[in-house]
Amino acid sequence: MSRASVLARGRAFAATGFVDTCTITRVLATQTNPQTGEVTKSYTTIYSGACRVQASAGPASPADVGQAARHERQATLQVPVAGTSDIRIDDRATITACPNDPDLVGRFFHITGLLDASHKTARRLAMEELLA
Repeated sequence: MSRASVLARGRAFAATGFVDTCTITRVLATQTNPQTGEVTKSYTTIYSGACRVQASAGPASPADVGQAARHERQATLQVPVAGTSDIRIDDRATITACPNDPDLVGRFFHITGLLDASHKTARRLAMEELLA
C-alpha cells in the first residue's frame, strides 16, 4: 500500500465528516459613495460546498474594533483538499447549512490562517468570528 493510496483513503474518510456547507468569498472591489462616505464591497465566490466547523476551546477574547469593544471567537474550518487551493487569509466563510447546529447557519468568519501540512486529509483554515 503506497502513501498516496493511504492519503486518498484518508481524504475519502474525512469527506464523510463534511456534513456542513459553506461559501468562501473574497472582496473583489470596494466603492465609496462620495456623498455619504458609505463603503460598499462586492465579493467573488472562491469555494462553495462541503465543510466542517470546529470551535476552538475557551471563551471569546476581548478585542477593540475602532472605538467599540467586541469579542472574537477562534474556530477552524475544514474543507476538502481538492478544489480549495485558492483560499487566502482575509477571505470570508459563511456557513450556509449545519444540520447538527442550526445556530451556525448564516454566521460568517474571517480566514486568519492557512494550516498547511504535507499529508493532510482536509484543508484546515484558522478563522475568527467577531461578536458584538
